Amino acid sequence: MLIYSKKKRISRKIYHLQQCPFCSRIQKDHTGYFYTEEEALAQGYRPCKRCHPYQSPVALYEKDKKHVDGLCHSFGFQCQVQGNDLLITNPLEAWLLTFSSRLRKILIYHESCRRFCTLVQREELIRGFHRQPWEFHSIAETLFLIHRHLQNYITGSGIPAYKKDAAQRLLKEPLQKNDRFRKKNRKNHQKKLAKKARMHQETKHVLYLIQQLKCMEP
Repeated sequence: MLIYSKKKRISRKIYHLQQCPFCSRIQKDHTGYFYTEEEALAQGYRPCKRCHPYQSPVALYEKDKKHVDGLCHSFGFQCQVQGNDLLITNPLEAWLLTFSSRLRKILIYHESCRRFCTLVQREELIRGFHRQPWEFHSIAETLFLIHRHLQNYITGSGIPAYKKDAAQRLLKEPLQKNDRFRKKNRKNHQKKLAKKARMHQETKHVLYLIQQLKCMEP
């Protein structure tokens, strides 16, 4: 069940999940309901960025900005917010993460020649880019896939010499690092993420207990 406001003056054609905090601001007389997201989209409504964070690559980037920026720094990439899209660039190429309202998921686009990089989107076609057949799961995973794609420039056949040279220069510093050192850093980072996740869950549980106690008070 999806909720939206029927009041024309304040309605911006946004629908929410039932647990969204913005639903409490909608008066009962002005509350409307959609049973499916397809119905909401057909009426011209768009999802709330607060309760639908996974539909915006920018929201995902802001949520995990420190981790993503750290990976970009280690790989020699740059992340730039372009409206509702996320542009990932390196000296050799550019990549674009964008949300498809038709397919209801984030798509990955690849552009190999930055001179023709124009962010003009019409449905699923973006001029200067071609869609990459990768399934999006997270920005961090996409960065590792891009890094592996650069490595294929060096080992692949039929790659122009200038691309191989540029890929070798870009990958030279990361490849010189000690594998054991990188593995240790990765393991420590995973431990920190797991600790943060546990603390977050414990905090949510405490807040839930406090709320239940308040409800039990006469």
